[in-house]
Amino acid sequence: MTGSPGPSDGMMTVKYRARGCDPKYGMNGDRSTTTTWPELVHAAITVGRRGWCDVLKHGKYSLLEMLYRAAMLRANLRRSQGRIRKSDAYHGLDPSEKAAVSYFIGLTCANLMARKLFDVRWLMHLDVYHKILRPHLLESGRPDLVGEDAMERWYVIEAKGRSHGLAGDVVAKAKEQTRKLGTVCGRVPRLRVASVAHFSRGSLSIHLEDPVGQDIDAIDWDFTENQFLRDYYDPFAALFDQKGRLDARESRIDAQSERINGTDFLVEDLPDVDLAVGLAGSIYEAHRAAVNVRDEIHEVTNALARRRRSFRGMDAPTAHGSSDTVFIGTDGILVRVGPSWFERDE
Repeated sequence: MTGSPGPSDGMMTVKYRARGCDPKYGMNGDRSTTTTWPELVHAAITVGRRGWCDVLKHGKYSLLEMLYRAAMLRANLRRSQGRIRKSDAYHGLDPSEKAAVSYFIGLTCANLMARKLFDVRWLMHLDVYHKILRPHLLESGRPDLVGEDAMERWYVIEAKGRSHGLAGDVVAKAKEQTRKLGTVCGRVPRLRVASVAHFSRGSLSIHLEDPVGQDIDAIDWDFTENQFLRDYYDPFAALFDQKGRLDARESRIDAQSERINGTDFLVEDLPDVDLAVGLAGSIYEAHRAAVNVRDEIHEVTNALARRRRSFRGMDAPTAHGSSDTVFIGTDGILVRVGPSWFERDE
């Protein structure tokens, strides 16, 4: 396949099974959703983790981390007959490499489903906070992720990935880990979600369960929402911070400003992986000013959410292409993919 995809060429179906969730969410049972390459890339690069945040003072490393995450998806997954399947490169990995890639895919899928089903806009890995968490929480099978939705409700998520089918013990372990964390910022989490990405009959599928309650010795975790949001946007702000960037000839990135769907974005082209990453300019400016970013971020992201709803299901129709090539998240982060992402589609 060559050139840009048509309006529906890039859509991919992902089946998921949800169990044990409160009936008011209406999601229990076998269901499916759709996604696109730019939405998957968005989910992959917005799962904050310690390794990325420890090197934020150098825009070079934030750039390399984004390149690495995008390349992981591009190398190991392919679209076939409207489903997501493992690539030949994935099949050629040794067992330890497959385990690492499967875990990365598991994190990506947990982020994807949290956004789609619950409007969780900001999701961070607990490893980011290893210096302030109690040591025994880190040693006793803590959950992977904590996220916040538009209504300031918290979610605790354990993400796992498997290169083949689903095993019951994996789900049980994931559910157990979600119960290790008690309150977040003084509030009981709205949901605890065990998420397991696996390949059912060769196609990517996701299993979700909402465990009941928490352990009697669960740890409460307190921090400020402002710091949480600053941590989330740190790696993206670093991309556009001139103090942290390499010489343009060395880094091969080219920042530019674009107005898309009524919002001004700073956009970096990443030619090595044929995509561009953008951040709403007002979020970047608030972050740079070292002020309380909460109000500014909520204002921008709520406006983006309203505009998305007005597009009747299309994530980001713009002059640059359909929603198959562009995704604007309600977190104010944009991803645009080039035609090479569709060359292996079948």
